[in-house]
Amino acid sequence: MAAQLGHCGRLTWARRLLYQRCYTTNVSRLSKSDNSISGLLSVLRNRGDDNGSGWPSSVETLPEVQPSIADSNERSSYRTKPDPVDGSAFEISAYPYTYEVIERVDESRIPRLKNGLDRVLFSAGTHQLRDPRSQVYNFEEHLQDLRPLERFDYESLPKFVRASEDSNLRDTAKLYGKKYAASTSSITRLLAHLYLFISQHRPPDTSIAGFSRHLDGEPDTYTTFAQSPVTALLMYRDGVYVLDTEKEGDGDNILMRMGKSMERFLTCTPEELEHFLFKETANSTGEHPPDLHHIASMGKFMLRAQIDCCDPRLPKRTFDLKTRATMAIRMDPINYQSYLGYRLKTLRGRFQSFEREFHDLMRSVLLRFCFQAKVGDMDGMFICYHNTAEVFGFQYLPTEEMEEIVFGNTAFAKEAFSMSVKVLERILDKVTEEGGEKDLRIILQTRKRPVRLCDHSTFPLGLQRSLSLHSIFILKVWKGP
Repeated sequence: MAAQLGHCGRLTWARRLLYQRCYTTNVSRLSKSDNSISGLLSVLRNRGDDNGSGWPSSVETLPEVQPSIADSNERSSYRTKPDPVDGSAFEISAYPYTYEVIERVDESRIPRLKNGLDRVLFSAGTHQLRDPRSQVYNFEEHLQDLRPLERFDYESLPKFVRASEDSNLRDTAKLYGKKYAASTSSITRLLAHLYLFISQHRPPDTSIAGFSRHLDGEPDTYTTFAQSPVTALLMYRDGVYVLDTEKEGDGDNILMRMGKSMERFLTCTPEELEHFLFKETANSTGEHPPDLHHIASMGKFMLRAQIDCCDPRLPKRTFDLKTRATMAIRMDPINYQSYLGYRLKTLRGRFQSFEREFHDLMRSVLLRFCFQAKVGDMDGMFICYHNTAEVFGFQYLPTEEMEEIVFGNTAFAKEAFSMSVKVLERILDKVTEEGGEKDLRIILQTRKRPVRLCDHSTFPLGLQRSLSLHSIFILKVWKGP
């Protein structure tokens, strides 16, 4: 048995095109044996011709990777033509697990849920704000109406501090000798993308949620957006490389604004909320506390997670607040007012139901929620379902429940988090070695390819004990944002 488990494939960087401003790396072949990923790193040196513009005058075609049929007593492998080796081999293991809390937020400063919403934390499932049959409110009636937030004074909120602008994060990273720093907003998409690569795009286990027959035939794999290429900025600041999200054109849409204002809506009484509403006679006065951040280290990373809410009765005490607009609005947030008639009316159903919203949540963002909870050492996620005009219900997802859906169980979630961080470290080490002490833009993309298994003994995580994964991994780096 030990001999069988010892068989493992190889991780090969089959082709690298190095240009003055652009690098393209093709990684094919990834395998996992027990708790480790072993691989062989091959790099072709400087294969581009500069045409004076900083871009290649011609682009080489990446070679086809042909699988070899291994003897039953030999390991399975994939061969490339050509297959140069420069000796830069490495091994990645989930252990030792190096996560360590550096700074915890003082609980007395963390907001609490108000208006009786805290009881959602201790009761599983979806909680409708109003019973559709009897029209009786299960929570305070004023929670249904979001119209007061139209007068919300966003200037009263603390300004979001990007990871590259956070001097405390950089100073802490330097103090502990960390090479990289990141926030949950800048690193979770990268980790989620790498997990999909490692796990051969293992889908979430939707059977755990017990969806009704109304959703039979609906896809269970991750959405196209969840699997789309990921862009990040790697900013060199004071001796530390800091990961930043690249600001998108619609980054200030209605969903972003509602997320900020509804955090106060859920943690304030109606009287307290008045302090955040714009007044015609005068702007709101008084200083509001800044965002609270949990700081932790993991490998070469110093990580920052914003803490939204707290309840001392929970096992890990802190949790995050998530506002989830209806599917119709998420598909077209610019024209959100055209979809205010799309309301959540039932617990089950193909449309206008809570189970449809949760099904879409599992396929789109639940993987990132898991990594966010890991970074911030959080107990779970509190979700508020709405359509920007009214609230329909609430749900609390403990971290253990999310991990069971995404990874299989908590143990494999821990392994997936550790390995994803370590693979990202290896990538960034290679990028910074080639790019130097400069600001860089990184694009990660994974492409799934046919898989041949040489051992059918599988982990619930979706990783085989002995696996040859024919997958293409593309990394592009531009010097300067």
